[in-house]
Amino acid sequence: MASAVQPVVEDPGEDHVVSSLPRVECSRGTVSIVHSEIMRMDTVAVAREKEAGGMLMGGNQRKKTASQAKKSDKNQFSKKKAAGLCALRQLVKEHAPDVLCLAEPMVQVCKFPVIFFSRLGYAMDFIHNIRDEKVPNLWIIWKLGVSRPVVAGMSDQHISVIFDWPGSKVGISFVHASSFKIMRRQLWLDLELSISALVPWSVMGDFNATLLSHEKRGPGKFNLRSAAEFQAMVDACELLSIPSQGKKFTWTNNRRRGHVVAVLDRSFCNGKWIDVFRNVKQRVLLSSVSDHAPLIVVSDDVQRPTNIPFRFHSFWMENDQFISVVEEAWKTPIGGNPIFVLAQKLKQVKENLKVWARATFPNLNDEVDKAKLELKKVQDMIEVAGMTDELFNREADAKTVLLKANQMYEKLWDEKAKLRWMKNGDCNSKIFHLSVKLRRLKNQITSLKNEDGTCLSDQQGILSYVSDFFEKFHEADAITVHNDLLDNIPRVLEEEDVAGLEIVPSGDEIKQAVWDLDPVSSPGPDGFPGVAKAIVFDVTKYGAKANGKMDISKAVSSAWSASCASAVPSTVLMSKGTYLLGPVVLSGCCKSSSIGFQVEGIVQAPSSLAAFNEDWIVFKFSFSIVDRLNCSTMVNLPNNGL
Repeated sequence: MASAVQPVVEDPGEDHVVSSLPRVECSRGTVSIVHSEIMRMDTVAVAREKEAGGMLMGGNQRKKTASQAKKSDKNQFSKKKAAGLCALRQLVKEHAPDVLCLAEPMVQVCKFPVIFFSRLGYAMDFIHNIRDEKVPNLWIIWKLGVSRPVVAGMSDQHISVIFDWPGSKVGISFVHASSFKIMRRQLWLDLELSISALVPWSVMGDFNATLLSHEKRGPGKFNLRSAAEFQAMVDACELLSIPSQGKKFTWTNNRRRGHVVAVLDRSFCNGKWIDVFRNVKQRVLLSSVSDHAPLIVVSDDVQRPTNIPFRFHSFWMENDQFISVVEEAWKTPIGGNPIFVLAQKLKQVKENLKVWARATFPNLNDEVDKAKLELKKVQDMIEVAGMTDELFNREADAKTVLLKANQMYEKLWDEKAKLRWMKNGDCNSKIFHLSVKLRRLKNQITSLKNEDGTCLSDQQGILSYVSDFFEKFHEADAITVHNDLLDNIPRVLEEEDVAGLEIVPSGDEIKQAVWDLDPVSSPGPDGFPGVAKAIVFDVTKYGAKANGKMDISKAVSSAWSASCASAVPSTVLMSKGTYLLGPVVLSGCCKSSSIGFQVEGIVQAPSSLAAFNEDWIVFKFSFSIVDRLNCSTMVNLPNNGL
């Protein structure tokens, strides 16, 4: 088949038709043809070409501008990525964490920077969480030499792993919580299922929620319901907030107007973690490339000091032998200045109490375990042989011993916890334990910054620095006395006021000041708290005479009133001797939780029955305030007609 190509004939149209001949001009041998219509057509054509070229240039310009913007965004992202890698490299080199977690890396798993982390001494493997159709937001990386962790739980908001650490297994949960409260509820449930109370466990990361109202500053209200749900998870998992060092707020919105800062990043641990790592601290580092501040949790084992100071325990006073031990130590003859004598006698009391307490109150943990074993042994015998009178008595004795051991154990940890809002009653030993551990974490000195700004972290260096500092601080300096300056001070006080201020306090005033000491305050340099200095009210100090002739009813009432008014456990003492005591009623609304009435001498009643209405010694007090009245008596009532 042949085909023909037909030429296309263009219709010239009206724009291409001229109506007249051009004008011809000759000048200097050059012929010029000037046609006005053709010139006009050329002008229109040039304008059309310029317009078409401008449209083409505008499209290209827009494409060029978009390309430049895209290239600028890409360059900006590259700069941020480079800055982030630089900050991460610097952080790793400075602090060298054994385990590293990155939140929101915004990088595909296939683009994990293996070479970057391998050069920093980390394994070429890593663990990440899984999110539906989204990039993982948590990466866990560990140092070379650390065994690969086992995943215990995972979600789009957390990863829980277990490491084989020297000595035990430890669990760590890394969190990147959702910004929506309803989504965080699932996270709280997942953490409660993942965290085991039997394994040392730590939880850290971005929780996107605050616990307290002062942990947020700026526009916006404190979300009480969100904080309550967060705290419920912390309580259910039995977690303790790790003491923090550095700046308070860990997140900022980086705005000049409407600036908001909050504590969104934090770390927790359970009691088992503190048992393994006795020293746990959280450090909030400077944030340079992110709106969140990096956190580093340092956990190491700091050896306990060998020179542990003496500490007095108030439950010692409930023992019947306590008063005699103190009296025996106080009778030691010491000469010298009265203040020197007082200090030396307190030292002697301390030494005697150390020996006595070590023998009377051995390891309370062992005592509780022994009491449990004894009770179990007796109950097993009852189960096999049946109940007998002997086994019944043995079981009752074993229960009593266990009850006393548990009470002593709880009182010991109650004193160490120093929780004033918590009262004895129900078994609160667990919360006492956790409180003591947390307080010890806060009180530990793990690092000091000296004058030149360098930090000391080794214990020996801290010891030397503190010792040298206080030696220099207490060095004697040359003093120039300028008595003439005193003449320039105006005399505002009258002579009577000055004389009143210079009066030496009486013995009763000093005694009252000592008795008003806080009973649960921190002990002084001698190791005795306030409760140890106001515990015994001797009737002889209130006018009683141990001669068997003078009625000491008023003295006993006064001593009882003083003991009842004391807010600490106290004892009314009638020391050795013979006392004549008429009918007395000891009553009052007592502040103390325990009052002892100890009689070491002989108490005689009046020989005449006319002095008695009904009873001899009557105790009347409010049981809602006084928990316990301990009576330890050695009373002889001779045959005097009563």
